[in-house]
Amino acid sequence: TNLPSVPPGVFNASTRIEIDAPIETVWVTLLDFPSYPNWNPFVTNALFVPLANQTPVEHDRLIINSQIPPLTPPVTNSTLSNPLHAQTSFESITHI
Repeated sequence: TNLPSVPPGVFNASTRIEIDAPIETVWVTLLDFPSYPNWNPFVTNALFVPLANQTPVEHDRLIINSQIPPLTPPVTNSTLSNPLHAQTSFESITHI
């Protein structure tokens, strides 16, 4: 792998996939955090702390509420969470 080693005590997870779509379309979809619950059964809510500029940049923070294991599809932003499987993640944006 070309990833740097992870310091002790830090958990890192990553994945790769090839998407058959123009890169602009993919980025618009990936950066539309409020729409994640409409297509990602793991994420029930994703938001930025309200600021004047909502463009993600390196070293900003992202809060993601998710369900591990995921909710049964179809999942929309009105699907109720399972509180026993709810996870909140505070992420650092490391690459754009």
